[in-house]
Amino acid sequence: MSNFISDDQRPTFAIVPAAGRSRRMGQSKLLLPWRGTTVIEHVIEAWLRSRVTQVVVVARRDDLELTRRVARQPVVLVTPEQDPLDMKASIQHGIEYLTRTANPRASDGCFIAPADLPRLSAAVIDRLIDARAALSDSMCPVVLPYFGGQRGHPGLLPWSLLMQVPKLSDRQGVNALVDQHSQFNVLFDFGEYIGDIDTMEDYQRLLDEETRGSS
Repeated sequence: MSNFISDDQRPTFAIVPAAGRSRRMGQSKLLLPWRGTTVIEHVIEAWLRSRVTQVVVVARRDDLELTRRVARQPVVLVTPEQDPLDMKASIQHGIEYLTRTANPRASDGCFIAPADLPRLSAAVIDRLIDARAALSDSMCPVVLPYFGGQRGHPGLLPWSLLMQVPKLSDRQGVNALVDQHSQFNVLFDFGEYIGDIDTMEDYQRLLDEETRGSS
């Protein structure tokens, strides 16, 4: 498992907000079983197998089981003193951490993606990194995957764009910045679509797809 990037490549970071309470699920969706482990551990493994430079996971301090599992991985675990109110707040904590410790350049890239993406793969992540590497620094678009014409996760944003997150209103999410910025789309087959988990029905559907795919 490698998380190394050579000096001649632009660094790429990942912020994974994992501070939600899964209210619609009635239980922690990130601790649901997936491929012999849990959703959160499988997602972290995908990030670590990719060429991302550093992975930052933002979680609640009182989410003891999740933080225990995350802390065993070679990622940065950020647990704010006050629980993030939403995903945007979690992302902001990740941005603040990287600003203090890594001082990213405006043209550096940073993935923003939910933690509940059990079908996330290093292959998809690395293909997005490769697509961005082929673009000039002056362009700095948001690099987005499209699966059979449907926009999905994860999104790769220029650091300069993330610096505008604190300027968003309470009603605006990070997608508001993405929609206003230039974009470069990377096309994938629909069968590679990476869906998130909002309900138990979503989880069961993804499990069924996994079963059919392995049969």
